[in-house]
Amino acid sequence: NTTVGATVVTIETNGTLAEQNTTDHFYITGDNGDFNISDNGVIQVAKALDYETTSLYHIEVNATNSAGTSNTISFDINITDVVDNKPVIKSPQTTSIDENISNGTFVVQVPKNGSTVDENTTNSFTITNNDGNWTINNDGNISVDPNANIDYEKQTSYTLKVKATNDAGDSDIVDVNITINNIIDNKPVLANPGSKSIEENTTVGTTVVTIETNGTNGDENTTTSYAIASGNTNDDFNISNTGVIQVAKELSYETTPNYTLTITATNDAGDTNVTFDINI
Repeated sequence: NTTVGATVVTIETNGTLAEQNTTDHFYITGDNGDFNISDNGVIQVAKALDYETTSLYHIEVNATNSAGTSNTISFDINITDVVDNKPVIKSPQTTSIDENISNGTFVVQVPKNGSTVDENTTNSFTITNNDGNWTINNDGNISVDPNANIDYEKQTSYTLKVKATNDAGDSDIVDVNITINNIIDNKPVLANPGSKSIEENTTVGTTVVTIETNGTNGDENTTTSYAIASGNTNDDFNISNTGVIQVAKELSYETTPNYTLTITATNDAGDTNVTFDINI
């Protein structure tokens, strides 16, 4: 991007005689027409130069006078890259992480996707809608912020808006989609069914009640098993892994008129109990 007409170098004679320092014309080759040379040996920029197109010129110059043509000299002109194209980054990026992931953990990289050196040159990356849970470094690596709180129960996914910057400006904003995987970290919450009454001699297999969850989030409503922890005299009842309590044996008011059952529900986070009465 050096201005057309700018002087690059002046070729000077180096003879020991006046005639050897006399020139009529200079000639240049190897410049692809991007430079010109005056009869005084001044090489100037003839066209707009682009590092991405040609970064090095191998130049040859000779001079003539009435006695003939000089020896040829060779030298290089190196084009210095000036970042004049905004960065290009790849979109979209999609990944998933577990909730409660360790703070500082690497999540995903936003890759450069340019077709030139400039487009793959970045000075910085920015998450424009960062809520404080994420960091991004100058290589485009997104990590969990040291003070983050990634909790599935609060938010199940994030769409981060990311841009890259170089000396030419900002890239287009791209989306990085992060899905949060639920890890069961809350014990079940059970609704108390209250007292139940059934008749003695009720048919074995009859459902008495279904224990239901009553949580405020997915974890608290997740159970992997149920058990009758206490009060099940003579094992007169059973419970399924879905919380259905049924008559397991013939019931007798005269033998046991009342049961106080404690039910335990379990998930990966632990156990929860609920206690209620069954009256015969």
